[in-house]
Amino acid sequence: MHLAPMKNSPEIKQFIKENNTGIVNIVRPEDQHIEYKEIWKDEYLKVLAAFANSGGGKLVLGINDKREICGLSHVSKLMEDIPNKINNILGILADVKLNQIEGKKIIEIEIQPGSHAISYKGHYYIRSGSTTQELRGGNLQQFLLSGRNCYWDEQECKGVTLDDFDIISIEKYKAIAINRLPEIAGTSDIQIILEKLRLIKNKHFSNASILLFGKDPQRHFIQAQTKIGKFDNDENIIATNLVAGNLITQLEESLNLLRIKYLPGKIKFEGIVRKDNSIIPEMVLREALINALIHRSYSSVVQVSIKVYDTRLEIINPGILPEELSINDLNKEHISVPRNKLLADCFYKAGLIEAWGRGTLLMYKLCKEAGLPSPEFIQYRHYFKIIIHLIEIRNKISGGVSGGVSGGVSGGVSGGVSTFNLDDLYRDIKENQGINLSKLLEISGLSKRSLERWLKKLKDQNRIEFKGAPKTGGYFAK
Repeated sequence: MHLAPMKNSPEIKQFIKENNTGIVNIVRPEDQHIEYKEIWKDEYLKVLAAFANSGGGKLVLGINDKREICGLSHVSKLMEDIPNKINNILGILADVKLNQIEGKKIIEIEIQPGSHAISYKGHYYIRSGSTTQELRGGNLQQFLLSGRNCYWDEQECKGVTLDDFDIISIEKYKAIAINRLPEIAGTSDIQIILEKLRLIKNKHFSNASILLFGKDPQRHFIQAQTKIGKFDNDENIIATNLVAGNLITQLEESLNLLRIKYLPGKIKFEGIVRKDNSIIPEMVLREALINALIHRSYSSVVQVSIKVYDTRLEIINPGILPEELSINDLNKEHISVPRNKLLADCFYKAGLIEAWGRGTLLMYKLCKEAGLPSPEFIQYRHYFKIIIHLIEIRNKISGGVSGGVSGGVSGGVSGGVSTFNLDDLYRDIKENQGINLSKLLEISGLSKRSLERWLKKLKDQNRIEFKGAPKTGGYFAK
């Protein structure tokens, strides 16, 4: 039987060339949508299942690991067995074609995207780059939910009432979201605000609602915390903090801890919204941390981690990139595919992210402008990591890394108190509406007696006011 040379295979034909030895090589490497195998094995059904779960793809038989055309034997039996096994075991139909290159027979198995999740022997697989990976735990749960057009953060958080929400966090959100959500500025009704943010569905509070504004989200999701630690080069822990509370609080407190304790004195954040030209651009760290908080897999029991070393800062969150994106897409224009669409939407409406899909591009741009290496993005099997390199930064800071960070960990903000003034205190309150006394003590570096005296001056000047109960209330700028 004579077979035409790959007329129906543009993916293969386009990348074929013949070298001086006469060996035909496939130049195109494997990727998310194509894989080569020298022979057929039934276990390759999991590759086909992964293709169905990841936008489709093609498995080409008769090509070895070096991408050389080696050809197949017994093709008639394979052409009969393979379609039957795909149909009987995976429950899907495949386009199986027999072709020929330079007299060598190959089989192409093309799989279309599945309309539902496809399993192989009870296990679910997806493509990640050129690899086939099994989904487990939180990643599996999120995958199965997405197949029903249901996101984790949209699900009902059972047992929640209006009493579980923190009014101060909601007031902070209203203040920073006023430009994009002016309609919520004039109401103090928590239910109306949550409804306008689409955080209530069928009269039930969503997981996103309690994560964003809950008084104690960890009562429902113990994993929704952020760990910060300073490590030496031998991975010994020098200092550590665990930041809990809702996501508005975690973002604010994590940035404050980095500014005051872990990167003291030299890095200036001034809240969670204001743009800054720090040595490490404030927006680089803000974008990286927001990325971890809103795109992490909350089905995972792993917390978000921030690790500070002498030469780098790492932000790690559970959950990998969606199948539509790869690491290589992050340094160019790309679509936004939020893992938690309600969280992403609320952060966007608050102006905490400028535009979906542009956060990583902004990080590249700001690092370059600051004379820093490009941020590094790494994806592992179950988690995602952003690395911000600090080598050039530390060369600009007198005293070096150990003196800077270690001094900050042990000494707080000593040395910076003498330059702190009344306007600084007012600015910190204005940009952290509802901040309490303990947080102001941490930020200012003042003694409690001095801080209370300065707060009284601001009250006398009618620049600030205190709202709420004495123990749980906070200060607001007028």
